[in-house]
Amino acid sequence: MMKNIERIIEDTIAKYREDVFNPQAALDNYLSSRNIRHFNVWIAAVAAAIAILILTPFFIGKYSITEYTAQDTSKALVLPDGSSVLLSQGSVLSLSRRGFRKSRTVQLEGRAIFDVIHDTEKPFTVSTGNALVKDVGTEFQVYKHKGGVDVDVFSGEVIFSSVAYPEASLCLTEGMHAVLANSTGRPTLSDTGIINPKAWADGRFVYSDTELVKVLKDLECCFGTALSSSDTTAVLTGTFEAASLEEIVRIISLALDVEIKIEEK
Repeated sequence: MMKNIERIIEDTIAKYREDVFNPQAALDNYLSSRNIRHFNVWIAAVAAAIAILILTPFFIGKYSITEYTAQDTSKALVLPDGSSVLLSQGSVLSLSRRGFRKSRTVQLEGRAIFDVIHDTEKPFTVSTGNALVKDVGTEFQVYKHKGGVDVDVFSGEVIFSSVAYPEASLCLTEGMHAVLANSTGRPTLSDTGIINPKAWADGRFVYSDTELVKVLKDLECCFGTALSSSDTTAVLTGTFEAASLEEIVRIISLALDVEIKIEEK
């Protein structure tokens, strides 16, 4: 009897999650599918109503989603498996706690650095847009933006693939950068990636005979704004540690004697 009630409740909860909560429809569907006689309907309906009141929080909890949001600043997290995540400002990470225990899969909107505890039986997977990034025990960054998804590996290795073309996957190791552009649908290796992919997290920028045009692109990616300069042919060498874009721009402008403008977002 209890197993039958649980099936009725699960059917009802499914309808509730689809915003068409209708206990009677759920009950009718269950009874008709099992050809149960009508004289049992009243007893089953009463039992189901009581059970729904008692057990609905339990069943909804099984399917609940936990969401983490970094609003004005970055946010550090420790996931249920002990893996750590640093969310960039404005980014959102979500997971089903019940599902995470089985598959260690998270959903990402925005940018985050993952330091994952390795488990060969349960690989860690980041799902974002059309991309899947599967860990093989490593530290890596995933960045979903309007043009696609970028992945940078800081240690270990990851498998980078798309949902549409899972067979066209890439194995990325330390120091590698790859891009899954919305226009292509397949991840590709890139040697023109961000120079300082972790700078948004640690505030440290390192350049060695780097063209200013590449420096500006690096800063744009880190701070999410557009930059322009009176001279993009200049070359920059140096290490900068600064908390704000304005401070970085001031230092570079003085060092190279150029004018750099921060465009309106």
